[in-house]
Amino acid sequence: MIPRMRETSSSDGLPFGGFLLVLGAGLVLSPLPVANDLAAISRALFTDGANLLDPSFLGILRFNAATDVIMLAYLLWLIALFFKKKAAFRTHLVNVLILSVLIAAMDLYMAFSTGLDAEKTRLMTLACLISVIKAAALVPYIRLSKRVRRTFVR
Repeated sequence: MIPRMRETSSSDGLPFGGFLLVLGAGLVLSPLPVANDLAAISRALFTDGANLLDPSFLGILRFNAATDVIMLAYLLWLIALFFKKKAAFRTHLVNVLILSVLIAAMDLYMAFSTGLDAEKTRLMTLACLISVIKAAALVPYIRLSKRVRRTFVR
């Protein structure tokens, strides 16, 4: 006798598959650069040379530290929503993507307004551009995909 495959009930949603596997892998790895950035900022803020830094640059570092802590907590919560297949995952992933664009734009604004050197400004511009591209690609997918809607149903 051939064993029957367990059919998923409507409350379970579809299993993870396709692009959702790539999205899940990226989501699981996403706290790592944020934690790395937070560690680098902490080293810069809490070393003996911190008092030698430009006050406007210290403001940017403090802003980045605060947003990194918020983003790290939000990403960890989002990972839990992803694996529990909660319907709220879709909304909160869109919120994280939009928040990351806003934070990157704010960083870029502060870099230009404080007159940071060209290399740091270039890196912040690149980070802002990457955030915009990620949001432009993922927001329509998350909002419009039937597969995503059928997977996150709880």
